[in-house]
Amino acid sequence: MSTEHEKQAQRGATNLIRNCLGADAGQTLLIVGEEGEWCHYDRDLCDFLAQTARELGLKAEIVIAPQTNTAADVPAELVAAIAAADHTVFFARMADQLRFLGIPGSRSMFACYTQTRDVLADRFAQIDHRLMQEVYDRVVVAIEASQTCRIICPDGTDLQGAVSFPDGGDELTDFAVEPFPVMIFPPVDCLAMSGQLSLAHWLTSSSTNIYEGSVFTPRSPVMAQLEEGIITEFVGEAGEAARIKAHFERVGAMAGGNPFAVNSWHTGINPRNYSTNQPGQDLERWSNAVFGSPRFTHFHACGTDPGDIAISLFDATISFDGEAFWQDGRFAFLDWPEMQELLQRYPGNEDAFEMRWDIGFERSNAA
Repeated sequence: MSTEHEKQAQRGATNLIRNCLGADAGQTLLIVGEEGEWCHYDRDLCDFLAQTARELGLKAEIVIAPQTNTAADVPAELVAAIAAADHTVFFARMADQLRFLGIPGSRSMFACYTQTRDVLADRFAQIDHRLMQEVYDRVVVAIEASQTCRIICPDGTDLQGAVSFPDGGDELTDFAVEPFPVMIFPPVDCLAMSGQLSLAHWLTSSSTNIYEGSVFTPRSPVMAQLEEGIITEFVGEAGEAARIKAHFERVGAMAGGNPFAVNSWHTGINPRNYSTNQPGQDLERWSNAVFGSPRFTHFHACGTDPGDIAISLFDATISFDGEAFWQDGRFAFLDWPEMQELLQRYPGNEDAFEMRWDIGFERSNAA
């Protein structure tokens, strides 16, 4: 690695340590890596972050965790280590299993979605985390203040209904393990959403649980008809509709709950999110790298909340109370005058809202 490349990667790592974690010299940082056949993260990321943290005066420790299929598989000794650390950073899929559950006694937990050192060296990881956190905070407030939502997509998806929140509350539920860089807002319930949801693209796991046969690629488009968050019918070529229904039933039997529930959805809010990979190289690794793109909307479906099947849409237009927050896959919310004023408060980050369309998936002709 060239000296310049290492310098750029250090900028990304320092942004994580200083602006994201808010870590100070003398504090402890636990870095959790992974091993196993389904790894998503390069191992050298742990060593690089630890080195940068030590140079900044932190006490960094690396733990390589075994592959876990569910949150219940997290070893007790790792749970204790996380609870004892001032900060924990995951370069491991385990973070996705914990993102809605957390660890008792933990203080600061972040999943770092830079799967390679090249991504850590990119502007995606260098944009001031505090700016993107303010973007996150503002879009969450705007969503929570909304009454209605509509999602339309070039693939034929058209869903609409009242905005609803977990457990009948009036706000979104924050992640227990937060993402770095800022990627997405917490899921919005689908309990009041009705219409049609395209299953034209692949289905994957939601990463909450890891299971065999999680990737399902439709041979022809199928439309799921929804009524208040429940799939009532799969419409399409008869054999393919039956095959998809059987997949939902199989996963639902493992997950428990209604196999045809569509529990929630959310969309990426980081216009700098990108990928040089293609979905066909490793679909779940790819989707776990680009879900922060405004081009990428996904639903959590099948079984007990949050659900174990992820349904992907691309280049959607999403409106709250009739105003488009996303337009053809672009985060139009960032065009609002107050968001442009926010950007001006962070000199050196003028490119933060510039959209990268290169996520490894071609734009729809209608977008």
